[in-house]
Amino acid sequence: MNELERLQAAANRKELAISRRLARQSGMPLAQALHATLTASAGADSLPGLLARRDALRAQEAARLEARHNTRAQAAAERRARHRGASTGWRAWFDGSARPNPGRCAIGALLRGPDGELVELSRAAGHGNSSEAEYLALIAVLEAALAHGATGLTVFGDSQVVIDDVNGPQDAGAGALRAYRLRVHALLARLPGSPCAGYRATVTRKPTPSRSARAAWKTMSTPELGAWRVRLAALAADAGSTGPDGAHDASHLRRVWRNARLLLDHHPDADALVVLAACYLHDLVNLPKDDPERRMASRRSAALARERLAALGYPAGRLDATAHAIEAHSFSAAIAPCSIEARIVQDADRLDALGAVGLARMFYIAGRIGSALAHPDDPLAAARSLDDRAYALDHISCKLAGLPATMQTAAGRALAGERVAMLVSFRNAFADEWQGETGG
Repeated sequence: MNELERLQAAANRKELAISRRLARQSGMPLAQALHATLTASAGADSLPGLLARRDALRAQEAARLEARHNTRAQAAAERRARHRGASTGWRAWFDGSARPNPGRCAIGALLRGPDGELVELSRAAGHGNSSEAEYLALIAVLEAALAHGATGLTVFGDSQVVIDDVNGPQDAGAGALRAYRLRVHALLARLPGSPCAGYRATVTRKPTPSRSARAAWKTMSTPELGAWRVRLAALAADAGSTGPDGAHDASHLRRVWRNARLLLDHHPDADALVVLAACYLHDLVNLPKDDPERRMASRRSAALARERLAALGYPAGRLDATAHAIEAHSFSAAIAPCSIEARIVQDADRLDALGAVGLARMFYIAGRIGSALAHPDDPLAAARSLDDRAYALDHISCKLAGLPATMQTAAGRALAGERVAMLVSFRNAFADEWQGETGG
């Protein structure tokens, strides 16, 4: 860590703001401005003493967070072990829906192995009625079980129609579902340890799963989320939020949702549908980074999302929570997230600004606004003020390196820390190549 990085790490938000203002007004390098600000904060104490105390406090906080993370990870492992018990078999959950009935179908399924293997399925499934959708979900999870070599499989569902149809006598099932039933029977017969004669006990009503299983089911594997994801992606595309900006396109929305799913696993109490909707609609109004109205974009997105969701039949009781999550996601809006859903969405969006994808997005945006790659003589801003509007590389120190500290969830902070380490490593390697060994 160089001197500038250490001073930035030691300064609090107020001191950073004062230092940046001082650097802009006086023209002095940011490192010199930080030195002056922190010396004033030290008062009668010396600056080295202040830095040592704050280094110690950061180390204590990092140790506290690490201990809390380890405690929670151990508790989660114990819950999973209790859920699995002594069984070495696989478990699966399936569900399907048709809206209207009959109408567009969506399916969701979850396959969990005894050693923690996890397969999640969620997709549109054509047109049909609810029983057909349930069967399609069951077929999908059985095909996944075969592909993963599942043994001792027990399958849980909540459709009594499908469960009775599968487990009933061959000649007593519903005629309209016969083709689906035969397909399920054929798949069950091929599963290791699940001969056709014994499958009747393996497809049953849902049990009450462990907390971790509930979280996984709630976040991705329900047909409600699968159906809404398709509709929300279409809504975002229709609104133009997946347009020519390659840093805020449809792939960005999918990545934000993928990040959110990682965080939802740690927060089973969160409303996954609210998180899903906010992830896909947070950029409905997408203003360029250099637009003077940029800080208003998330508020406008929230207002437009509320209007479009209401027209789409979105649950009215979730509109306020969804709008707040959209408003609070933005860094420039500076709106504090007041719900776990809003905290998850904010973290998920910021995670996409970090790591390898974040690096690519950073340079893409810099190119769109006309920034240079880096300062020609001082890429690390050792003797000048940072300016990420003029130099793309400065954005790492100006904003991205500080994002882990702004994360609202412990899981988000852990992921952000890993991704920032990659950015810092790249920045240092870039500077070495940019300047050469002699710096000339």
